[in-house]
Amino acid sequence: MRNSVGELIQEADGLDLARAKTPFLDFKWVKIKLPLGARLAHLTTHDRRHLWYAEQVRNDPNFPKV
Repeated sequence: MRNSVGELIQEADGLDLARAKTPFLDFKWVKIKLPLGARLAHLTTHDRRHLWYAEQVRNDPNFPKV
């Protein structure tokens, strides 16, 4: 289980976020690393998008009300 993004950001405190690299894609035919700062930004944006989708579903008039 991964740490929360907030915990990851706290653990990264003091690191050079442009210099530290982290795997993004790691397939046999392609390997891509991103700077840690870009990876953290991607994670927060991705999670925010999931929350937005969930909100859209919940706000749909056909969604069952409890």
